[in-house]
Amino acid sequence: RIRYQDSPRAERFDLAAESDAELIERLHSPNVFFRDIAQRILAERNDPETKPRLERLVFDQQAPRKTRLHALWALVGGGPLSVEFHRALLAHEDPTFRAWAVRAAGNSGQVDPTVRQLVTSLFGDPSPDVRLQVAIAARKLEGVDPLPLLLDVLAASNDDRLIAHVVWQNVHPVLEEHGEPFFELVAKDEYRQAPGVAELLERAVERVMLGGDAPSIAALIAYLHDQPKIDLAAVTKCLSGLTARLQNRELADAQLRELRSRIEPIANRYLTGKPGGTELHDASALLLATWGDPAAVADVRAMFDSNDTRVPRRAEALRALIAGRDEQLQPMIERLFDRAAGYPVELRRAALESLGDLDAPWVAALVLANYDRLEEELRPRAVQLLCQRQAWAERLVAAVEREELSPAVVHANQLRQLLVEADSQFAERIRAQWGAVRDQRDPRREEVIAKMRTFLRTTPGDPVAGEAVFKRVCGQCHKLHGKGEDIGPDITRNGRNSFEQLLSNVFDPSLVIGAAYQARIVVTSDGRVLSGLVAEDSPQRIVLKMQGGKQETIARRDVEQMKVSPLSLMPEDLENQCKPQELADLFALLTLDKPPSDPSAKKLPGSQPVVPRSTDNPEEFDTLVGDVAPGFSIVQKKSGPTTLAVLAEHAGRVGVLRTRPINRSNPLELRRTVELPEGKRSRLVLSVSHEAKGAWQLSVVVDGVRALGPTRIGDQDSPAGWRTISLDLTDRARSGKDRQDGEVDIRLIHATAGERRNAAFWGAVEIHSE
Repeated sequence: RIRYQDSPRAERFDLAAESDAELIERLHSPNVFFRDIAQRILAERNDPETKPRLERLVFDQQAPRKTRLHALWALVGGGPLSVEFHRALLAHEDPTFRAWAVRAAGNSGQVDPTVRQLVTSLFGDPSPDVRLQVAIAARKLEGVDPLPLLLDVLAASNDDRLIAHVVWQNVHPVLEEHGEPFFELVAKDEYRQAPGVAELLERAVERVMLGGDAPSIAALIAYLHDQPKIDLAAVTKCLSGLTARLQNRELADAQLRELRSRIEPIANRYLTGKPGGTELHDASALLLATWGDPAAVADVRAMFDSNDTRVPRRAEALRALIAGRDEQLQPMIERLFDRAAGYPVELRRAALESLGDLDAPWVAALVLANYDRLEEELRPRAVQLLCQRQAWAERLVAAVEREELSPAVVHANQLRQLLVEADSQFAERIRAQWGAVRDQRDPRREEVIAKMRTFLRTTPGDPVAGEAVFKRVCGQCHKLHGKGEDIGPDITRNGRNSFEQLLSNVFDPSLVIGAAYQARIVVTSDGRVLSGLVAEDSPQRIVLKMQGGKQETIARRDVEQMKVSPLSLMPEDLENQCKPQELADLFALLTLDKPPSDPSAKKLPGSQPVVPRSTDNPEEFDTLVGDVAPGFSIVQKKSGPTTLAVLAEHAGRVGVLRTRPINRSNPLELRRTVELPEGKRSRLVLSVSHEAKGAWQLSVVVDGVRALGPTRIGDQDSPAGWRTISLDLTDRARSGKDRQDGEVDIRLIHATAGERRNAAFWGAVEIHSE
């Protein structure tokens, strides 16, 4: 038996064998263990004959407070309280007892009407603990309208942050489908000026506009409109939010009819003044134009054509006219694509992002007719648009067949997108132009990487020219030094730790795909096929981050099919989309750690041509190791190896480190301590090879624990000459004496495998964090 120092040993006991009377005596014990166990056993027994004794003990002022509380908890744990006791408890002078009385009522749900009335009357109790329990019980008690009670508690609680949080957690589920009564309540004078209610209202506006039903949205806008001092900014925000939901088809037809009948009169009252004038006018016009209102459509057309209107607002006008199926839309788009007409490029981008909503043949014809006149950065967006509908895609493929467009304008991911809904005849046409389209990673990408490694190390590039290539090709999804779109990872600090990692991420993007970057292919009920990364997946909608920065919102009811793509959203065939010099320019940019305008910018390790050399001087070993395995150093147990060499080439790969074991009994070790970034997945990636007709043993030890091996590296194990090994380090970060949090110690051990030819070749030794 365990005891503290020389404290007396406890006598033997068996509380389960004791009577209820003995257990009640245990509630008086100074030892909390006896009190807790006695309380639990009494609650489990729940003997009706014992309850009166416990009730008397709760109100016995001569008993210790802890004893009385344990008696109360035994009663509460046993189920519903007796009516008389419950009423008396709700009037107890001690707020803790009152709070537990309210909690017991909430636990029961169904209580005597007199108890229910007493509970609801405590919304303004002086004790915040009691008010908190009233808020928690509000939605649990049968026969209680929770909204008024929650607002009463909130209004009585001033700036109590915990109560405000609990009230919100109980209000927002009601707002989803029953927002109308809420806005009727908050319009009353007793709630209108309460500071807690005002803050709750701000959150309610966001909730209703994101997920509320039509009556709730209508009630919200009517409430804001009818305030003595109208919050014009809030009304504008709500009208704009409603417009977005209408354009995304998130509301059912029956809801739309009711919503329109209630909102249209309000919006029409603001449809005065100059188009593009006030924010509230514009928000009303955009909403009504989305509904196809003739007067509003005229205003929105003028908004779109006016050079005095801000470009983002003109883009909103275009989306409203597209959603409203304006009869003058086709000639407007024709003028827009005529660059001589003077429209900003941002409006052409907005058109290419929004025209997918139109199931109209003229869209494909117009885009293809103007493809050569489009800005170079917009051409990938035009192809992306045409891939969304099969009828448009057939026109795109026909243009490739007629050699009006290069097959390279359609990348592999888009071809997979086309095949989702393609019939057999169309699928055959696609194969005739592009060959078989894989739905798995291409295992031959290693060969492409090897070729690109040699080409990029030996071909000079211009990083300034590379910025234009990045904007056209990579900037559709990635940011670099603050420029580009936020779809995939920001590559300013991700994926460019070394030249080898950069090569792998660019030319073999499907090798490793982070969970947040798994693409989804969505087929809609009106025949669109969309591909992107999921930004939101809720019962109401799916939001995809598309190539080019567009966020496409699809109403859940319009989703016919959705599947996860096994391949990265980033196309594998970049080498076919860019000219050789463009690739050299792009990598001249990507291999700099800072923008090319920064004179302190440095090249990534391994990106420059390797100078072949060897040495038997141990003082020079780490310099050679750093060419291929940055941060690693040689650990010498006895005498050093005869030579260490960096080779110009081995088995098709340039810039390779060659090592040998010290001798048959003593392996060679490379070692590094590295700090892993918090919240990211980290991997050790090795690319290793062997001598012809030779072999060696590889082991990896992480923080003293063997993570790999011994593993034989030889002809039978690496038929292609090179073997890539990836080890997950995410859960291995540790801290300890003389260590920083997140650091790991990595040892790479090169031992003999019993072969005379036992040299190891290291093509890459890298830490990847994603």
